[in-house]
Amino acid sequence: MIKPIPQNNVVDTIFDEIMQHIVSGEWKIGSKIPSENELAAKMQVSRNSLRQALNRFNALGIIESRHGDGSYVKSVDLTFYLKNIFPMVILSKYDALNVYQLQKAIQCEAASSCVCDLCTQEQLQELTELVEEMKRCDKMDDEDGFLQADMRYHEVFVEITRNPVLISIEQCVTQIMKGPLRTIVYPSVRGDSILMHEMVLRGLRDKEPHSVYHWMCAHMCDVVTRLDTCHCED
Repeated sequence: MIKPIPQNNVVDTIFDEIMQHIVSGEWKIGSKIPSENELAAKMQVSRNSLRQALNRFNALGIIESRHGDGSYVKSVDLTFYLKNIFPMVILSKYDALNVYQLQKAIQCEAASSCVCDLCTQEQLQELTELVEEMKRCDKMDDEDGFLQADMRYHEVFVEITRNPVLISIEQCVTQIMKGPLRTIVYPSVRGDSILMHEMVLRGLRDKEPHSVYHWMCAHMCDVVTRLDTCHCED
């Protein structure tokens, strides 16, 4: 049942009310929602306030307005929301440490799955090329290139799991961690990083899951420790 809306924080309240109808399943995916006139009358709000709330849903991709036909609830999955929410995050160094601990959990979870059995020859080849790129960038003292190859390596590693939610979260975390990770990409760190990436790659090639898990977790723990150190120094 659609309720009248209090006249304080009107647009936010309309948004919450509409969201409740969608989340509860009352307005099902693919279904047409009531017209603006009907909604405005039942909620006892102006069409202008209602349209502002509906514009939010359109911007989020939750509701689709079709010219001359009305508005419909769209079918979007979890990965859609993750990719829209995560890039909006601006991290403090303390937040960066917490987010990287999330990435550590993702990478270690991926390492504990059947990655040795699931890894394709194409993925092995890409990981090999990325390690070589990291070595090249290290010699050239190309920090940006090194970081880009490093982050792509971890994306590919999670892609091996074929878990769409893990893959989406990893991609989002990678994007927002670019800045904080630059603070620890210096020559003495790059050598250790290359070694650990090579050991993970060797474990994948030799189909040694315990080695893959050990070296990936060791690498992620090392980065968390270095980020923590950077934070403490500030």
